[in-house]
Amino acid sequence: MKGLSCMIRDLGELIDKFDVWYKNDEHSTNEDYYKDKINKSYLQNLNREPFIDFFYDFKAEGGKLQSGGERSKNEFKKMVENNYESFREYVLEPFNENFNLSNWLTRIKKYEYFGEGAATIYLNRVNKHKYCVKNNKTADALEMFGVKSKGPITESYFQVLHFQEQLIKKYPILNNFYKADALNHYIIAIDEGKELIERLRNNSQNILSSIQPSKNMNDTMLLQTKKQIILYGPPGTGKTYHTKMMAVSFISGIDYERDLIEYDELSDTDSKEEKKEVTNPLFNKIESFVKTLSGIEAIPRSSMIGYYSYSKILNKKIGLVWLAYPARTTGFFPVHFRKEVGDTKYPQEAVNQITNYRQNGWGGYPSFVVKNDRDAEKAITLIKYGYEKL
Repeated sequence: MKGLSCMIRDLGELIDKFDVWYKNDEHSTNEDYYKDKINKSYLQNLNREPFIDFFYDFKAEGGKLQSGGERSKNEFKKMVENNYESFREYVLEPFNENFNLSNWLTRIKKYEYFGEGAATIYLNRVNKHKYCVKNNKTADALEMFGVKSKGPITESYFQVLHFQEQLIKKYPILNNFYKADALNHYIIAIDEGKELIERLRNNSQNILSSIQPSKNMNDTMLLQTKKQIILYGPPGTGKTYHTKMMAVSFISGIDYERDLIEYDELSDTDSKEEKKEVTNPLFNKIESFVKTLSGIEAIPRSSMIGYYSYSKILNKKIGLVWLAYPARTTGFFPVHFRKEVGDTKYPQEAVNQITNYRQNGWGGYPSFVVKNDRDAEKAITLIKYGYEKL
């Protein structure tokens, strides 16, 4: 991720010239094209025929962001007519307070001819500050930045979302995900943009080699060519921990070697003293909550605190939650939620909580990085839910 951060820092000239182009292009004119129509009030008040006609036009126009809608607009309209009630409910879901984005994305394929492109453009038109666009142009553009956005939509969409969040944070002039998508168009379809991004890539040589690679960068480069890597060794040599921390690096942009593993480098004796100096309100908030749960036993580790609870179902102690010590430089820390009850499947309520953080699936145990108070509250909710179900 260091290469990615470096690439983002070097985009100043590209962003400046893009902004000049954007202000004089129809993308700027169309930014709020659907403002008065793609909102809950307007869509809810449309009867069947006007509703179908609206989405027929939306598909044909590509949401004013992509071409190709003309080719399948008639098939799309027929699909909506045949699935009117279901499709209507589906496209109104993003306006709900408890909207589940991951679940919504998995159901795109249910509505043939809507497609990932049109569906995510629709999301972006619902809220340009919250939802990005994911289509073929997006994948091509991100590849120019050295970012691959392949895989299931629930994975690739959040890869795009995370990258563009970083981009907007670094260059506020982009302002929202609609404009970030226009940047994709600029470097893929506009000669000036194509020349600038190619020059940037040549100057950097490669996004992964633009700075001196660390151990993590070697792993990253290896993953570019080998999609499956098997780690082997005796217990306690760091196979699982290394994989988890590299996942944190990919997902959050944290340098796991510098910011997280430094705690493992402390000796067992020194680490206890060092950790006493760590003060993190979010970490302490979750730790304090866990300590209030009855039947919980803390097991300290060199880099984490593990809390065990007694399961009446399995008649044994099980791992409930692991809290990794906060990184000194970022203040972030990962929470690993582990539940071993019955068939180990997580209830939908827990899955919904976790997938919102886009960090599910490490060894079957959900995890996410806590960055703010809202994250801490979500962690507490999830831990409480798991504890009550033991």
